[in-house]
Amino acid sequence: MLTQGGTPGFFADTNTFVALFGANNSEKRRRDETIKSYIEKWKPELLIVAGRWTWQMTYCWGPGRVPSTAALEQACRQSTSWLAERCGRVVIVGDGPNLPLEDAPDNGPQIWKLYWKHGNALPKLFEESGSHELRCAAMALLRRAADPRVVVLDTAVPFQNSDGSLRYYTAAGALYRENNHLNKFGALELKPLLEPFFQRLAEADQQSPLGLVRSTAIGK
Repeated sequence: MLTQGGTPGFFADTNTFVALFGANNSEKRRRDETIKSYIEKWKPELLIVAGRWTWQMTYCWGPGRVPSTAALEQACRQSTSWLAERCGRVVIVGDGPNLPLEDAPDNGPQIWKLYWKHGNALPKLFEESGSHELRCAAMALLRRAADPRVVVLDTAVPFQNSDGSLRYYTAAGALYRENNHLNKFGALELKPLLEPFFQRLAEADQQSPLGLVRSTAIGK
């Protein structure tokens, strides 16, 4: 697992990265080279790239944190081409829906207030139109720019009810930690989407006399 907080999973390459938490563009490029060296060494059979793509379209490439759709598209094209040449299978995990709640480290208190306000019942919540449109645009960009050998997974379906409302809780509890990050229960909702890729790894591993099948994940 290779992660960089508040940093795109795609490589900077010819783009300029504008850091969120103090790291500068040269630091991003140094980390990119470290990740590339591991990938070339490991040669993973499965590599999963995750990130908050809507944020990367609007607030992470430079100069000056300008709207960065073109930069994200270029980073996607360059990075996935490089990765597809060195990995057995590359999978990009798309954004799930955002809850229409305040941006906070923990939205539990807000959800409880909604629960009490609606007579001890959790209300229907719908993704805000602007958030929905940006998320769909990000998915379209990833599918358009990604190397043809790369799979782009839409993770929104498990969190949408048939009437268009958001599925943000189950009998196990809430699925979100706050308005855009899943908690452990929410992450398990993605298991059916990712399991087929790991099943193929398991089958390949059984056929390998040395059991050298590897998987890697990179992202924000």
